[in-house]
Amino acid sequence: MTTLAPSPAPTLESGEPVISMGGWSGSDEAMTLAKLKSLVKAGKLHYIVISDSGRGSTNSEISTWVEKNGTAVSDYSGLYRLDASDVG
Repeated sequence: MTTLAPSPAPTLESGEPVISMGGWSGSDEAMTLAKLKSLVKAGKLHYIVISDSGRGSTNSEISTWVEKNGTAVSDYSGLYRLDASDVG
């Protein structure tokens, strides 16, 4: 699971390794859409939390792609599942 915004519940419940992208304010551009797609395609990233709630908001290019190509997980707002087949 990867999180772009603060969301400890799915992170703690998963027991899986997690990376946080976007830094404290959400403005760290270390993760690009191309890098994210590469991780998904390689099977290294399956979940992502996106947010537009101000502090910690997600890069809009990434969030637009995730919303279009990922599958929303109903238990958590902003949580999406991504699979290699989602990368065109």
